[in-house]
Amino acid sequence: MKHYLARTSCRHGNYEYSDVFLVVLDNPIGFFDGSTLDESDETDKAILTWNFDDCSVEPGGAYTDGGDRFISIKEWLQIDKHEHDVLAKILPSILFSEIWKTYQKKIGFNSNLSESKTQEKTVRTAA
Repeated sequence: MKHYLARTSCRHGNYEYSDVFLVVLDNPIGFFDGSTLDESDETDKAILTWNFDDCSVEPGGAYTDGGDRFISIKEWLQIDKHEHDVLAKILPSILFSEIWKTYQKKIGFNSNLSESKTQEKTVRTAA
């Protein structure tokens, strides 16, 4: 398993806030090796959605929380297990599989049934 220190940022008007947390890459999705965050595989959006409860892409490519706050990942640093264990005493730590599960649920993908929320609602309505 790989371990990362993540720092996200939220800019709201004249104010800017940062969150720092640890991510343990237990590689639940196969294609993400942790080396880079990439918009094309949605890993960056997954982390931002988990941290801010939503992540939308504005025209021009900036991420927002669906409102008027701009959000971003400022730091993604691989650390070793010992550093993780020490930092985990003062920082929250989460498995990437939990981040990915939260993101999939938010965008409407049910990993257990491989159906979208729309398909699920159709089935429930028809029953």
